[in-house]
Amino acid sequence: MPNINAIVKSSITALSAGKTASSKDKAIAEEVFRTIGDTIWIPEEYMDAFTALIGSGPGIIAELIDALVLGAVATGMPRELAYRATLKLLEGTIKTLERTGWHPAILRDIVATPAGTTIKGIYVMELRAVKAALMETIQQATKRSIELGLEISKWLDRHINSKAEIQYREHSVQHY
Repeated sequence: MPNINAIVKSSITALSAGKTASSKDKAIAEEVFRTIGDTIWIPEEYMDAFTALIGSGPGIIAELIDALVLGAVATGMPRELAYRATLKLLEGTIKTLERTGWHPAILRDIVATPAGTTIKGIYVMELRAVKAALMETIQQATKRSIELGLEISKWLDRHINSKAEIQYREHSVQHY
């Protein structure tokens, strides 16, 4: 499941090999999806959670960016400045986490000085249960991914099985 970031070749696509997939099959799948970003092999059981996190993630992150920008605009900052600064903020934070290997909580604790602006902002986020809301967002998106998978399976069963049955009957009739 790639995500919208494929349009700039920055998607991350989860791949899961079926029991009959050969090494060649896996290599082809990886080659195809690497044209739009990175790939990662995961067990099938994680595919719905991956879909929720990575497939839905760009939309969720876009909402967070919009909220940060609107917060800055509410203080009087021009929208374009707030937007450009927020994008650079995210880029820098991602690079810091990638290059240092820090857990996000370590970065937060380094930045959150006593009685400073960061801890005051985090306090408001805790009062509003922002972290819990984000966790629930991924849980609900995972649940919906499971539901969609079941709906698709039922549809395929109805349509493919009925076509296979018709073909079987036609084939059987021709041999009588």
